[in-house]
Amino acid sequence: MRIDTFVSSARRIAVVAVILCVGVSARAGNPVLVDPNVPNGERSVYRLEKADGSISQSIHRISVSQQDGAPVYVIETESKTMVLNKRNLTPIRIEQRLPTGAVDWSIQYSKDRVNFIYPGPTRNKVEQVDENRYDVNPIIHVIRGFPFGKEDKVKLDLVTPDMIVGIFFEVEGEERITCPVGTFNCYRLKAGLTGIKGRVFKKRIVFWVEKAAAHRLIRQEDEGISDTRVTELVEWSVSPGATK
Repeated sequence: MRIDTFVSSARRIAVVAVILCVGVSARAGNPVLVDPNVPNGERSVYRLEKADGSISQSIHRISVSQQDGAPVYVIETESKTMVLNKRNLTPIRIEQRLPTGAVDWSIQYSKDRVNFIYPGPTRNKVEQVDENRYDVNPIIHVIRGFPFGKEDKVKLDLVTPDMIVGIFFEVEGEERITCPVGTFNCYRLKAGLTGIKGRVFKKRIVFWVEKAAAHRLIRQEDEGISDTRVTELVEWSVSPGATK
């Protein structure tokens, strides 16, 4: 699934939450996800099938770097740069670029704050966040950090452009999935809203994540939350000489 599309999905979820008059989820504590050990130099190409039948692709490149003395993942797409804490995939910085290369907007995270920075000071905003918070933009890589083999279900706060919502990821079982890259043993996970929001808004997104490290997203199906119906991996490689 294209990251921009998931942002649109999250906005729709957020609207539902507002309608229900339910805000931020209960404080969730420490980060629940773990380092999936993505190889330095990974390049993934995803095929996106829209609800109207149109097809497009999205390219994701991941490198391992250092920031403030700590290892980070730097994820580059056609329009975004996303920096995540390597240890638990919590976000550090998200940046959206215009076709000209100029910065359209950015999201900066500190320990307990998220700062949305837009052109023009009147649009900027700062919100308090829990340590167990993740950003919607890199979600197809964030899900790779699910603690497989240790937990069957986790809950966290998901930061969207409009608000912060509580969501869950839950392992439903295991399946063999075939995509253009090959056939893989996968975990099947579903994602949805937690609490009363989840009881009212029942649509889900289902992810098939490779069992083997580094838990690549192989396929995703959307029950109607966004306009992208199916996402699947069509190319994958690691740059020569790259190391983990």
